[in-house]
Amino acid sequence: MSASSPAVQHAGMTARSSNPAGRLLLAALLAALLGGCASAPALPPEVTPQASAHALQHRSLLDPRLQRFIALQTGTPHPIAQPWTLQDLSLAALYFHPSLKVSRANTQLAQADLQIARQYPNPSLQFGLKYGAAAGLLAPSPWTVGMAIGLLLQSQAQRTSETSRAEAGVHAAQLLLSGARWTVRDQVQQAYVSLWAAQQRAHLQQRVLETDHSTTSLKYRYIERGMK
Repeated sequence: MSASSPAVQHAGMTARSSNPAGRLLLAALLAALLGGCASAPALPPEVTPQASAHALQHRSLLDPRLQRFIALQTGTPHPIAQPWTLQDLSLAALYFHPSLKVSRANTQLAQADLQIARQYPNPSLQFGLKYGAAAGLLAPSPWTVGMAIGLLLQSQAQRTSETSRAEAGVHAAQLLLSGARWTVRDQVQQAYVSLWAAQQRAHLQQRVLETDHSTTSLKYRYIERGMK
């Protein structure tokens, strides 16, 4: 993490390539500074449009990972031949819905910001060349290598403020994730009710059709009897 604010303390060091003591001192100083600095987490595997499309097209309720997820949430495995209940479909939606993946990623990003806020900022190391005509009379070369370490100095109040802000960001991301879960559950419930209502309408329409067919058959019978 590079430091560019006025609160940066630069420790200038000029070391010659023929001075091993200076290099050892510099290495020890860098090791001490980097000990409590923020470290970057491992990058996730690269996501490509082709991989996302392949995963989307091959989603299935028979996915073994989904079955393990349902068993973990309910405490009992879901047999393949067993009908899917509203609870099972809600859990499947929570497992597959893309908006929840985005919300979980935002939560992980907020947690990473909190981890960084709790650590010390990384120092910056700069190198430069310096030419000295007078030094050339006493050294093999008039060129010297200049090194500068920039370290951002933060007060305890500032660190506490940044940590509190990062914790609030984590809490907000968790609330958004919880709200997204309830939104998905509500959508599944509405779709389930709509399916039940459509099935009931289809059942009633079938009964009406059968009744009309029976009524029409009776009318034809009466007509045939009257004609005889």
